[in-house]
Amino acid sequence: DREHAIIDAAKELCDSVADLYKVEMPLYGKGARSDLLTASQRLNGHINMPWVILSSGVDEKLFPRAVRVAMEAGASGFLAGRAVWSSVIGLPDTELMLRDVSAPKLQRLGEIVDEMMAKRR
Repeated sequence: DREHAIIDAAKELCDSVADLYKVEMPLYGKGARSDLLTASQRLNGHINMPWVILSSGVDEKLFPRAVRVAMEAGASGFLAGRAVWSSVIGLPDTELMLRDVSAPKLQRLGEIVDEMMAKRR
C-alpha cells in the first residue's frame, strides 16, 4: 500500500548523495494527529538527510497541520504547489487572488516552519 511504499522508498533512497529528500505526507495528512506523528516519526527514522513534505494529495486545509506534525517528527520544511495556489487558478482576476489568497497561505506555512525550527534551538 501507499504508506509502506513511502517507507520502502525512504529506506532505499536514504543512502543517496542527495542533499534533500522530498516525500509525500503519510496518511495524506488525514486522521488523528497522533497517527500522523507516529507515521512521520517512522519515516524520519529511515531518512538520514534533511527532508521536506510535499503538498501532493493533502487537502489544502489540512496542509498547515501536516507541515507542523512532519516538522515535529524531524522534517525540515515543505514544498507546496497545489496547497497554495490550486483554489485560485481559473478564478476571475487570478493575479489578485494569488496575492490575496495564495500569498497569505504561503506566509502562514513559512511562519509554521520558523516556529518549529525555533523550537529545535
